[in-house]
Amino acid sequence: MNSTGKRNLLRDLRIYLNITWEDAELDKKIMGLAARGMVAIDRDGGQEYNYLQEAPPRQLLFDFVRYGRDDALEQWRINFGPELRTLAADTLVKGVGEE
Repeated sequence: MNSTGKRNLLRDLRIYLNITWEDAELDKKIMGLAARGMVAIDRDGGQEYNYLQEAPPRQLLFDFVRYGRDDALEQWRINFGPELRTLAADTLVKGVGEE
């Protein structure tokens, strides 16, 4: 993701999280959580996703960051397991269709 994409993602995450004040350390934490979330979602889904596009992987990422900011990441996979399994199934179905 290029720097413009990262800035846009950070802006959108700040809006989603209702962060209206400037805080460079918090922005760093949010982007670190976002980077870890992208790795987790890509791994579970079986492909790399575009997190700038309004689609289920983006919502999963936003919720990952929300849970991480609130120190509740251990609950994220439990609460969003069905959505993660759907991403993985969609990837498998696409793979079978391409053969």
